Amino acid sequence: MKRAILAVIIFLLLGAATSVALAWAAVLSVGDEGLEDRFGSWDEDEPGWTALVQRSPWCTLIRADHTDAPGSASITLRDLGWPGPRAAPSWSVLNHSRSSDLLRIHEAAAGWPMPCLRYTRVANKVGWVEEWDLISRGALVGLAPWHADSMDPADVRCLPLRPMFPGMVVDVLLFATAWLIAFSGIHAFARWRAAARRRAHLCPRCAYRLEPSESERCPECGAEATHRPPLMGPRRLAAAAIALLLLALALTGFALVFHARRPYPALHHAAYVGDVKAVGRLVSQGADIEGRMTYTLFSPTSASSFTGGFKSTGLRPLMLAAAAGDVPTVRCLLDAGAFVDTMDDMGLTALHYACGASNHAVIEELIARGADVNANAPNATPLWQAAFGGDIAVLEQLAEGGAEIVNDEPAFMVAVQMGRRPFVEELLERGAEITGLVMARAVRSTRMEMIDLLIEHGGSLRQRGGDGSTMLFHVPCDKEALPLWERIIDAGVDVNAVNKAGDTALIYQAGCMPELIEFLLDHGADPTMKNAAGETALDLAINEEVRALLRRAMEDSGERSDE
Repeated sequence: MKRAILAVIIFLLLGAATSVALAWAAVLSVGDEGLEDRFGSWDEDEPGWTALVQRSPWCTLIRADHTDAPGSASITLRDLGWPGPRAAPSWSVLNHSRSSDLLRIHEAAAGWPMPCLRYTRVANKVGWVEEWDLISRGALVGLAPWHADSMDPADVRCLPLRPMFPGMVVDVLLFATAWLIAFSGIHAFARWRAAARRRAHLCPRCAYRLEPSESERCPECGAEATHRPPLMGPRRLAAAAIALLLLALALTGFALVFHARRPYPALHHAAYVGDVKAVGRLVSQGADIEGRMTYTLFSPTSASSFTGGFKSTGLRPLMLAAAAGDVPTVRCLLDAGAFVDTMDDMGLTALHYACGASNHAVIEELIARGADVNANAPNATPLWQAAFGGDIAVLEQLAEGGAEIVNDEPAFMVAVQMGRRPFVEELLERGAEITGLVMARAVRSTRMEMIDLLIEHGGSLRQRGGDGSTMLFHVPCDKEALPLWERIIDAGVDVNAVNKAGDTALIYQAGCMPELIEFLLDHGADPTMKNAAGETALDLAINEEVRALLRRAMEDSGERSDE
């Protein structure tokens, strides 16, 4: 019995190794040149979602891009043109919750006969930042043979590590059984050959011809003439098969229990995929219509942007239906008694989710059902969610519903930073005030056209932020932003002006590259000034070249004061 159990364990390990190796080989064999463009071009000048997908018997790879990706928008399988939720891979999520100028999502599931391993990888790039912000789930990164230092990190292929149930169970058992059959076949052949040699008076091991007097032991190899290869007898083989079957049943049961205990209730799933019949059936069976869940990986909206992670907690079925844009499901849930203004743990309502995804029909339905258009999570109204996508139609819907459009400064700031010009123009026409914080967001984004638009409507580069900082404090430390630095100086901003902490622009930007520090010094920045903590720019500088510039400038300043 011990041998049978040991054999089962060995064959299961072989099955698992084979499943993983096959899945990895499938992912590595898929090249980007083989991706089929099914959903649009990869033109980065046009904002919006585009995606590529490749299917094979061994692997399904999906790659999606979003330019000017709002943190509140979501990409769903319907948005990508899938015929319906059942036609799409059940493992694919393709949602994000971070604002970016360019977002790239890789998803892959591989294995045969069922997908057994998958991974998700998100590459995020914002504004002036040249590096990608990479987040991986279930991925072993950088082992693709074509990985090179010159390759864009966002395109590095990953090896999947996240098991999929029941695919992993099925594949492991299938290949374990295949290995068992293969080894049994090889051993049966060896026994048949040994028996045939004995009948021909040959050594069963080396086939040396034996004389009758040598029938007990072979003089060539020393093997006994009656040698038989060790074989797992019928009883042991039957015991191994029974143990393998019992283990298969146990693993399958574990997979079913794992699925049942995952924080993804049936009602939430039905609401997200738009299965209104299933929603009605589950509600009639007593499913909790206000049930809470944690939606991990990539939440359908930017609810997780408050915590900086890809997680949204306290989601209700109505929120998922609103994010997916399915009006019949939303109506079904509301008719069944769902509270229209119920909030998740971040304070977001279903209207936030619908506005973030620009689902106009759902927004209209929720407002008609009495949704609060001014529901305010921490500085996040439905208009704030809409500002990420810059959808004017959503703005108009909210305005007609009574939303406070003019006084929503956070929404104005988001639209400015994301470069949503039509949205910003609409806010300006409705009387939105250009505060110092709004102008600072425009400067931080380095969008010259947005800065020009705000100046045309009464804004100024001489405005100050809430902490008293000038616009020089908000310019990114990037050589490409040098024209903006010059423009701010030309506008008459005092280069030595201090904020509430006593910092000057030189002190605040001491960590910048040498070219920008030299620019500030050339335009009159005083290197000897100290902030409220008694620190000079030299005390805060890290780069040695910058420190040398500041020392030289301080020496020159000292010589001038002596004169």
